[in-house]
Amino acid sequence: SYLDLRGPDGRLHPDFVQSGYGEETSDSSSQAPVTGRFSCRGPNLQNQPKNDPRYEAWVHRLRGCLVPTAGWSFISADVEQEEPRIMAFINKDRAMLADFAAGVPIYAPMGEIIYGGPISKSGDPAQWYNTKTFFLALCYGARHQKLHEIDPGIPLDRSETAYLRLVSRYPGLTHHYTETVALLRATGQVRDWFGRRRLIPKVYALNKWDAEAGYREGANFLIQAPAASVLKLAMRRVWDRFRTEGLEAQLLITVHDELIAECPDPEIGPVAEILEGMTRGLMPIALPVEIKVGK
Repeated sequence: SYLDLRGPDGRLHPDFVQSGYGEETSDSSSQAPVTGRFSCRGPNLQNQPKNDPRYEAWVHRLRGCLVPTAGWSFISADVEQEEPRIMAFINKDRAMLADFAAGVPIYAPMGEIIYGGPISKSGDPAQWYNTKTFFLALCYGARHQKLHEIDPGIPLDRSETAYLRLVSRYPGLTHHYTETVALLRATGQVRDWFGRRRLIPKVYALNKWDAEAGYREGANFLIQAPAASVLKLAMRRVWDRFRTEGLEAQLLITVHDELIAECPDPEIGPVAEILEGMTRGLMPIALPVEIKVGK
């Protein structure tokens, strides 16, 4: 329990693992993903339960244990839609890049194609999540059957229609996977935008399931590895700014595309400003950051 894992100061001090060779899953706490993201253990604060209505009271109590020092606040900095922005950039998907440039939250038009009407993250959270999940599946070679699997309420014929409309509007979704497969068959390796290389010898396996798993790993790496590097560079930048400006603020944790800091309440303004600019110039695309403050 949290009480058993507390340090002498009464706070939780989990371990952060920076290197490993595991694939990203819903719980990568045993080792760090090969993409370069941090994993967390003892306890795994990156994988806390969300507000499942079946366990609402229990989840509220559990999350209620995670509070800042008295007189301090948490500030989260979430890179908005980092993965689709990076996918659009590396695959030069003109329609997706144009939507981002126009300030369109990319899952909104995708969700409208899938569900036949406008959706929003706050108004239709389940549909928004399903759309996001299907987007990632498309990047890794899935077809219309995956949409039906994600949301069984969508019949297979409607799933196929939505799939064809999506890939017609955003051809980079399918080009990403097919081009990655061709590269891996030719070289057995991929190299991300920052130049980090990953060898994937399983693409030459005689078992087609192993080979296809290797293709998905390569497609995943080309998106997730730059995203991980952006967050690590941002963490370095933020930490340096905290120290050079004499702030007491501390970085606490990274959760996927998000950094969470803790600071005295009088520092909320300057800390939020630093976090808001943490990704600026790290890649030749806009990576906007959403700031939230809370206890």
